[in-house]
Amino acid sequence: MRYMFLVLSLAVTTTFAQDANLNPKSIQIIRIEEAPKIDGSLDDVIWQTTPIATDFVQRNPDPGKPATNETEIQMLYDDAAIYIGAKMYDAAPDSIRRGLAGRDQIGDASYIGIFIDAYRSGLNGESFIVTTAGVQFDAKYSQNGEDENWSAVWKSNVQFTDEGWTAEMRIPFAALRFPKKDVQDWWVNFQRRDRRIGEETWWKHVDPEINGFFNQFGDLEGMENIDSPTRLFLYPFIATNAQHFPHNEEGVKNWNRGFNAGMDIKYGINDAFTLDMTLIPDFGQAASDDQILNLQVFEVQFNENRQFFTEGTELFSKGDLFYSRRIGGTPMKFYDVYSEADESGETIISNPQTVQLLNSTKVSGRTKSGLGIGVLNSVTAPTTAMLEDTEGVRREIQTNPLTNYNVMVFDQNLKNNSFISLVNTNVWRAGGDDNYEANVTGGLFSISNKKNTYAIDGGAALSQKYFTNFKNPGLGFQTALGLRKTSGNFNFGVEHTIVSDQYDHNDLGFLRRNNTHNIEGFAVYNIYKPFGKFLNMSFGMSGEYNALYKPSAYREFSINPFFNATFKNFMRIGGWVYTTPFGSHDYDDTRTSNERYYDMPGFLGTGGWFSTDQRKKVYLQANYGVGTVFEDDRWFYRFGLRPFFIISDKWRMDYRFNYRHGNYDTGYVEHWTDDDIIFGRRNIDNYENVLNASYIFTNRMGLTLRARHNWTKVVYQKYHLLDENGDLAPTTYDGIDEDGLAYNNTSFNAVNLDLIYNWEFTPGSRLILVWKNNIIRADNDTDISFFRNFGETVTGDQSNFFSVKLLYFLDYLSLKKA
Repeated sequence: MRYMFLVLSLAVTTTFAQDANLNPKSIQIIRIEEAPKIDGSLDDVIWQTTPIATDFVQRNPDPGKPATNETEIQMLYDDAAIYIGAKMYDAAPDSIRRGLAGRDQIGDASYIGIFIDAYRSGLNGESFIVTTAGVQFDAKYSQNGEDENWSAVWKSNVQFTDEGWTAEMRIPFAALRFPKKDVQDWWVNFQRRDRRIGEETWWKHVDPEINGFFNQFGDLEGMENIDSPTRLFLYPFIATNAQHFPHNEEGVKNWNRGFNAGMDIKYGINDAFTLDMTLIPDFGQAASDDQILNLQVFEVQFNENRQFFTEGTELFSKGDLFYSRRIGGTPMKFYDVYSEADESGETIISNPQTVQLLNSTKVSGRTKSGLGIGVLNSVTAPTTAMLEDTEGVRREIQTNPLTNYNVMVFDQNLKNNSFISLVNTNVWRAGGDDNYEANVTGGLFSISNKKNTYAIDGGAALSQKYFTNFKNPGLGFQTALGLRKTSGNFNFGVEHTIVSDQYDHNDLGFLRRNNTHNIEGFAVYNIYKPFGKFLNMSFGMSGEYNALYKPSAYREFSINPFFNATFKNFMRIGGWVYTTPFGSHDYDDTRTSNERYYDMPGFLGTGGWFSTDQRKKVYLQANYGVGTVFEDDRWFYRFGLRPFFIISDKWRMDYRFNYRHGNYDTGYVEHWTDDDIIFGRRNIDNYENVLNASYIFTNRMGLTLRARHNWTKVVYQKYHLLDENGDLAPTTYDGIDEDGLAYNNTSFNAVNLDLIYNWEFTPGSRLILVWKNNIIRADNDTDISFFRNFGETVTGDQSNFFSVKLLYFLDYLSLKKA
């Protein structure tokens, strides 16, 4: 606690204002009494007398060069909103690309957008973009990057002229956060992308050689005496669904149906902070996970697809201590049910794979002194499985207790693109001697010099677990400290990291490995200006030394040279080499808690990728990789192809194929006895086919399809006993049962199809129809062709999920006026 108060004291007393403008540029915004009509035409009288900002500059492909086509920007405001008028000249107006796409997607279109840093932090802000097809894109930005899942309700429209195209936007103050003061001196910038010629330009030049983004913006002048309006948005919804799986078992239904009604709420507590709440949420529209056959000891990390946990969560990502999929994830004792059923001879009647989320709330914002505060709290319901014995008697087993998840973040912006942050995560579980509470407290910082050319980064975290019976497994910690050169053509960095053997933040975070002691570094040279046949190029090298923390022992040393380049015909290429010249001690795959290791010989691999000109209607991306272990017959190769087809302004599709073969891939099989660890040499073939297609009817209505098939075939060639020195010794183990079945050989198929219809019938209100088809098939039949395997998979048992959700947007201010 003493450390926490020290950090907060530093945060709230440190100023962060800084000068972003080495070459100052400003735009005047004019107060109006009557708002223009947002039809995209710019024919309202007020636009004829409003000051114009122009002189856009390229960032790509030739940084610093004047834009090929002129752009003019004008800004207005009243008590309710800001208005942007934009005129984009084009020498070939008939050739302007205007492909439709879904909300928050750009597609095959040009666009114009405004970027706003209302607090002049140089680190955080929002963007509002409209494409030539009238599609809206908005996002939040922080040190963690772009959060395009954030969505606001605003108006825009576009028109085409003989000179190019024009756009109008109305962004209500209710969609923005800004400080409470008489004069609003925001930092702003405007970006234009011309899809046809592949050019990205900015009103205030964003130099790629300078570290940072918002710190290179221009000044907004002339906006005074505005107040943050009441920000209360309600999103009531109703949803119904049906799910079918052919269990064909007595007492088990093939069809299950559900109905749900709830509400999402957004409330502006004050000018800077917003409350987001979801009550009885429905996530039936979230995309399906890409399931794989996992032969590693590490857990598979899936993407977060639930909107509440993807939208406006940039603060909670600080320090990488929060993994939202833990909330409402797999029950703690989900797999224990199968073991108990095997031992008791009972039948599993039900065993839910996910925990029901009851509610989730987040409060986030940033004060005018640059202190960001975020609090997220979620509650999940108890989860039970049901077993039935041979006499029909049923009993319940609790697989997950009532659980509360909490994340708290304090993030202070400092001058020179610097920050200092404090993060705390907590998981509380109700009752039970084997349930426990978990807490992680971490701090991190990044301090840059005045010229913003060098930065020192660091952080530390402490993890603790508390059991109901007061059993305490001890404290764990992690620390990191690094130095980076961040601006100019030549950049480099070095970092030292320690993760103790007791450290664990997996209750609400994601950590693949603890007990590590790492030193890593990189050096890269970037050429941003065109030369010869190239538009740009970068090349460099990274390296890492990895050891155990306790006991101190060598794990691995790796070197990784790389390069990337873009030709003047907009073809892009890249390549890499990766090697572990001294081999590695694999403590993970032995499954012995770092007590034993497999002494893996050295490895050398290389690969590359290319992409043809993405300005075209048809373009191709491809990649390859080859590698060998310094041992007989151990090698791999992989390749991937992904063609893109822009069939029309409404219809586009792409197909991705990846194949990988591992010859004599070596890994853990099982513990034959308590001390005898069996490793196997296996041939692995993996095929992945993914089809993405979309037909967009209008800029507010579209149909999207994603279909994926992943097949992994594992055939064991030889088995070994892992000896005490980490070497592979002969063994009598053969992996064959009494029926002659090679039971370790595996054929694993995962198929998922997501078909989604989305109609935004009024701003913020949506009708969503979903069909999901999922198939998981695993057996030992590896002597099978690809097409026969695919046919047997798609004609086998499969799950079908159908959902309809109607969500309606209600704005308190609009209701009040009515």
